[in-house]
Amino acid sequence: MACEQENLSNAFEDAFTTSTNQAQIMGTDITVDADVDFSLETLTVNLMVNPRETIASVDINYYDDVGGLPRALVGSQAGVVPTA
Repeated sequence: MACEQENLSNAFEDAFTTSTNQAQIMGTDITVDADVDFSLETLTVNLMVNPRETIASVDINYYDDVGGLPRALVGSQAGVVPTA
């Protein structure tokens, strides 16, 4: 069964710094029912980048949620190359 989830963005109004070499890393909640597999096909993220720099790749990690906090790593995709 196909489904779609959206976490509304306010663009850069409440922006945070994020990088693999910093303590602060971006996250969002994706709800998946118990015993259901999911496939992430498209991810759109608003990011500001310094002039003349590009994002070569991103790492995406999936965690269990326990009381609103990420816990055990349940999956990952490393080195995903952005398309736009």
